[in-house]
Amino acid sequence: MTKESIIKIIQEKVIGKWVACHDDRGHHYRNTDTGILVDSVTTKNIIEKEHLRPWAVRVALEWLEVDDRWNKYLEAKKSDKNEYLQGAILAHTGIRDVAGTIGTAVHDAAEKFIKQWIATGVKPDDIIQFIDEQSKNDGRVWAGARSVKKLFDDRPKVIPVSSELLVGSISLNCAGTLDLLVLNDGVLEVWDFKTSNSIDKIGYSMQIAAYSSMFTSMTRLRPKAWRVVKISKDFDKVDIYRLINYKNALDCFKAISKVYDLTNSNSFTMERDVQKIIL
Repeated sequence: MTKESIIKIIQEKVIGKWVACHDDRGHHYRNTDTGILVDSVTTKNIIEKEHLRPWAVRVALEWLEVDDRWNKYLEAKKSDKNEYLQGAILAHTGIRDVAGTIGTAVHDAAEKFIKQWIATGVKPDDIIQFIDEQSKNDGRVWAGARSVKKLFDDRPKVIPVSSELLVGSISLNCAGTLDLLVLNDGVLEVWDFKTSNSIDKIGYSMQIAAYSSMFTSMTRLRPKAWRVVKISKDFDKVDIYRLINYKNALDCFKAISKVYDLTNSNSFTMERDVQKIIL
């Protein structure tokens, strides 16, 4: 199919079918036809990321090394020790939040760059112009944005079709944002941008499979390949990972999605069994 015919189907079948309804309890989406509310794909991805726990412990220990905090903790009164413990426990959240802000800024620049490309049919010469003012002085955002530009410069046969596409499924009971649809040498593919330092191969595989499945259920268009694009925040570089077994990844997501739904419902409960004594 042509880029134009795919865009037409997306306009008819996808755009406006789901809307974000986030609140303080998490990310949710509402189907505009039925009014049904579902959780996000990332919320349902409940498999623990094994590398995060030792990383958080290491960050906590490094935090205690700064400004002689460890000795201050040892010398502090019992009532004051909790302040240092809380600081160590929460140290990793600051790093995580900063990384999230950088990732969001890179994603935003990439989205504006790609959407202008799709709208005009001409790839913009410069991606830096699409970085928001608050991030213009952050070299990490510059590096990430330039990595996105290099990604396409090095792959002239890749043509973007749709960016930041909100897809969902009532049967899967979830929704989320598909980063990018492309035609790669004429073949429809799903791409997902990641700016994290490490690749969560299981988690990301399930995410991209879920997005692709929801897109197919809405459009009847079937992507033939799925790629996670790891964007560097240090220099102009990308690493691309290709999903090998789409069916296994989707089956795994369906399984944990079911577990998530059951454990967050009242479908099974436990109550105290009290023996009745008959006199």
